[in-house]
Amino acid sequence: MADITSSAPKRNLWKYIAVMFVVLSIILAGAFTLESSGYSNLTSKYNRLQAAYTQAVSRYNELQNSTASKINLMNSSLNNYSLVAIAYSHWNAIASLNLTSTTSQYSSTPVLYWEGGALNGTYSGNASIASVWVDFFNSARAAWWSGISPLSQITLRDKAYVNETIQFTVTSASNQQDITSIIVSYSLMFTYSNGHWSISNEIWKLAGHRDLTVQAAYVLSVAYSHWNAIAIENASLLGSQYTSNATLHWIGGPLTGTYSGSASILNTWNRFFGLWNAVWFYSETTPSVIVNGGSAQVAATVQFPLVPAKNPTNVQALNISYVLDFAATSGGWEIYNETWHIIGQQDFVNESAYLLSLAFDHWNSIAIESLDLVMQQYNSVSVLQWVGGPLNGVYNGSANISAAWSRFFGLWSAVWFYAEATPVVSLTGNGGSVTALVQFVVNNTSASGNITKILTVNYSLDYTVNPVSSTYYISNEIFQVTASNF
Repeated sequence: MADITSSAPKRNLWKYIAVMFVVLSIILAGAFTLESSGYSNLTSKYNRLQAAYTQAVSRYNELQNSTASKINLMNSSLNNYSLVAIAYSHWNAIASLNLTSTTSQYSSTPVLYWEGGALNGTYSGNASIASVWVDFFNSARAAWWSGISPLSQITLRDKAYVNETIQFTVTSASNQQDITSIIVSYSLMFTYSNGHWSISNEIWKLAGHRDLTVQAAYVLSVAYSHWNAIAIENASLLGSQYTSNATLHWIGGPLTGTYSGSASILNTWNRFFGLWNAVWFYSETTPSVIVNGGSAQVAATVQFPLVPAKNPTNVQALNISYVLDFAATSGGWEIYNETWHIIGQQDFVNESAYLLSLAFDHWNSIAIESLDLVMQQYNSVSVLQWVGGPLNGVYNGSANISAAWSRFFGLWSAVWFYAEATPVVSLTGNGGSVTALVQFVVNNTSASGNITKILTVNYSLDYTVNPVSSTYYISNEIFQVTASNF
């Protein structure tokens, strides 16, 4: 007979082992479930962080691109004088009868509007415009140009406009004694693309002409050749235009003095050329020409815009009361007496256009929500007056202004702007102001849906020149909300 008392403990042991196995299985299963759930939660959080990171990188790249583009445009507006250089180079190319140089400055889809004369018409595309200039150049043996009115210039973001009344003195190809002065109301529209300005629209409007006597026209052409030789800094050409005993009277500036003899005069011009990297000229008044037998005189007020060799980003302009006395020689009309009298000096950059470009830069920086670019135009004493809306208040100093704009940008995920009317620019002794009615279209996406609002703002920007850096900063700004659809 089997021993029952000895087998009972064994059965109890197996029961105990079975129970422990079940308990451990339940514990392990629970632990696995918890671990699996935790892993899923971590994976979900990781995916959300990854998505947020990707979005942040995308936004950063977008802001970087926008900022880089904006800085490029701002740099272009701070160097507005380069537009004038392009315009002058264009007119120089025309006067030089150089087709390649003339056509190299156009955009890919330019339009030329020629009003008046035999070439009257509208010409679209580079090939069509080139054919017009070929016809014009074939009709002329030589040409000179000068501006006879102050140049006006305005830059609006990636568009710019240069306007001036130009006088082209043209010698006929068929008869070199036939010289005509053509008065042209000239307009050039530039487009900024791929890092440079190019001519997209050009208006040549014939405003009149002046036929001179043969001798007067010839003397005037020699005067223009003289001023052009100065403009291109060509001492060799200048040397051929003087008599051997000529006299130059220089009045004003570091070169003040009287210089006798062609060698002394050329040495003076070389000193002048050493001071400047680039020179252009235009006559502010129509030159007067007097011919009396074997002598002649040309008198005019001539402006020479100049780029200093030591500071090529600064453009100045010298206003010169110019008198040239000529003597008829076997070699033609030569200068025997010259007076260069500096009667004024000014900054060549159009201040109104420059202030307007600063205002548009500021508004566009707001639109792209770039705090760094917005703050570039303030300094520690700037004041922002916000009238209306949740940001109503007065903010003194750059730190408080920065905080205000940060709050504004925090309210909206996207901002656009446009001026409802042409801004008004006023100049003062040490700065100026820009006022405009500006609309900001703001957008945000929230739990309640996509929200778009329109802010109509009476905007005023007062700019003051920093005497240390000679740059403009916003001294006072008024952001007055006059209407909204909030």
